[in-house]
Amino acid sequence: MLLTGKSPFPTSDKNEVKKMIVNRNLTFDEPYFEKVSSEAKDFLKKTLVKDVENRPSAKELLNHTWIKNRLK
Repeated sequence: MLLTGKSPFPTSDKNEVKKMIVNRNLTFDEPYFEKVSSEAKDFLKKTLVKDVENRPSAKELLNHTWIKNRLK
């Protein structure tokens, strides 16, 4: 929502949103993602890996190219 101003989940029902967060993978098919950089999309994908063993640590994510480019 911070990058596009739109919810990635097409419902306003809080319970439905919770279900979608747990059961759905984020895709970038919606037109509002067209202006989001590939680096930002890669960062989002990595932060949203559901398996903790495969998700990058916060330290690793802070070293992501998209974050580093924002700090310049």
